[in-house]
Amino acid sequence: MNESEQNDVEALASYKNITEIISDLHKENNTDDGDYEEYWDKMHDMVLSVEEKKIYEICLGTGGPGYHLNVQVSGSGNQAYIERMSYTYLNWFYKKDFPIDKGSDDWDTWSEFASNFVEEWVL
Repeated sequence: MNESEQNDVEALASYKNITEIISDLHKENNTDDGDYEEYWDKMHDMVLSVEEKKIYEICLGTGGPGYHLNVQVSGSGNQAYIERMSYTYLNWFYKKDFPIDKGSDDWDTWSEFASNFVEEWVL
């Protein structure tokens, strides 16, 4: 098994394990003797952080082919920043995503463009 396949196996095992833990928590809480405070504590102890990220899909063309700019924004107000962008090309049954690298000329071009349409982006 190569490293990529091993990573896939470990990722799936992690997903199944955490899903089972959460399912068991729900089952324990849904019994007549379930202690909601204990459930709430256990559930919240599992989470290290919660971050809000918004994805804006700016449609630039539809069908024959379609293409979109995808903009992921983190933060809000004057703390908002573009974390990630990609360009998606769609032609019938074919889809190709092109990540746009931070610091590149393309990033500068697209981030300036996106700032006109992303509500939280503040220049």
